Amino acid sequence: MGLTVKQPRRMSASGRQMSVNLEITPTGSWPGAGEPLDLTTYVPIIETVTINTLDASGYVWKYDRSTKKILAFQSIDPADGGGANTPLVPASGDLTDQFLRVEVTGTRA
Repeated sequence: MGLTVKQPRRMSASGRQMSVNLEITPTGSWPGAGEPLDLTTYVPIIETVTINTLDASGYVWKYDRSTKKILAFQSIDPADGGGANTPLVPASGDLTDQFLRVEVTGTRA
């Protein structure tokens, strides 16, 4: 149903290069197609997005620049019919206990 996004520190800038660190917490049910998150509001031209989580829940996170969404994947053992990081977390999955640190680097427009 959404994301809580906090920017705990000021943006770092040197010339045209920019970097920002964000803390993100999912709120409510997780949609299978991902949650909208427009990182260009923080860094106009994105070069890299690094997503880290502090727990060992087995979720893998990715930012899709074309759809401007953050996606969650779940590791499922191949013995259980899955493959490493292939299935998207199903719609209505509860990921409210997740805490993400996101670093976005890029340049000014």
